[in-house]
Formats: sequence, C-alpha cells, structure tokens
Amino acid sequence: MNFKSVLANLLEKFGEKDVRYALMGGLALGLWGAGRSTVDIDFLVDRDDLGKIGSIMEELGYECKFKSENVSQYVSPLKIYGEIDFLHAFREVSLEMLRKVIN
Repeated sequence: MNFKSVLANLLEKFGEKDVRYALMGGLALGLWGAGRSTVDIDFLVDRDDLGKIGSIMEELGYECKFKSENVSQYVSPLKIYGEIDFLHAFREVSLEMLRKVIN
C-alpha cells in the first residue's frame, strides 16, 4: 500500500465532506515510533458520518467487503491502495475520544 498517497487522498476527502475521524491502529502507533506489522489503515469515525464515508470510498474505487454496527472494511481492487478499516463511534466513550482529537 502506498500509505502517503492513500492518506493524502482520504484526508482531503474527509476535509471536503467534514468527516469526523481519528487515525488509530498500527499506522497511528508507527507515527509515535512504535513498530507496526499491519498493512492497512484504521480510522475511528463518527457513526453519523458513515454515509459520507461510503460515498468517499466508492468515489476512490474501494469496495465495501464487510459492514456491521461496529466496523466497516473497504478494500481496493488495486493493491497499491490497500485496505481501510473504519471503527464506528457511537458509544459515549468512543464519541468522547473523537471530541478530544477534533477539539
């Protein structure tokens, strides 16, 4: 996966559509200097923004491979764009995490 390109595209689209998000998982740990072994990108997103997320991911050519109340997984048919996972914030503790990151 070309992390730099994928993140640039996603963050631009998130900004355009005012998506509330936080980077998490292995990539976020890597930014803090911790070792990482994952090859995907994980975001925490406000559940109210899932419609926006779906539109963005479809526009960027990703396919939704799995979706539940708690998580959705998108995969690009092009290996360079990889897999993006979204954890859905709707419980108070996860919404508070987003508020702390956004504010």
